[in-house]
Amino acid sequence: MDAEGLVAGGLGFGARAFAGLVSGAGTTADVGAGWFSESGLGGYASTGSFAGLPGNAFTSPAGATGSNWPFAAGLYGGYGPSLWFSTANRPSDLAGPGLQMEGAVGLLAASLGISVTLSNSGHWTVAVAPPIPYLSGGVGAGAQALGTNTCAKDLIDIPWL
Repeated sequence: MDAEGLVAGGLGFGARAFAGLVSGAGTTADVGAGWFSESGLGGYASTGSFAGLPGNAFTSPAGATGSNWPFAAGLYGGYGPSLWFSTANRPSDLAGPGLQMEGAVGLLAASLGISVTLSNSGHWTVAVAPPIPYLSGGVGAGAQALGTNTCAKDLIDIPWL
């Protein structure tokens, strides 16, 4: 992990839905592209879902960090663009299983959300989804935590970086 701070950032788009009071069900999906300090332009796609009680839930992906103890608090469904920042040096630093924690508020034609993801490689990513009318939308409010799996790739490799 880069001790100097943020080394990647870009734009993303995501959708999520969850319902529960500790136990419950939830799902999340995100895609994004941005600049990585060691490789240039890269992209990622991430998904995860769960249903059941913490410690005894059905999860996808199974075995991801946090997949044994997922939770949902509240009721929410929504989508929207985001700005993300990460300590990843290359897209491959984000790849694989991770733990995603997120909170959101939806006001029909706009929603506001934040998510924090910790990859198994130790890199973290923060995404902020601002309330942009008609580009984002959602209903409800709450938070969830669940295991995710991320696929990531260099889109344009800059060899001199």
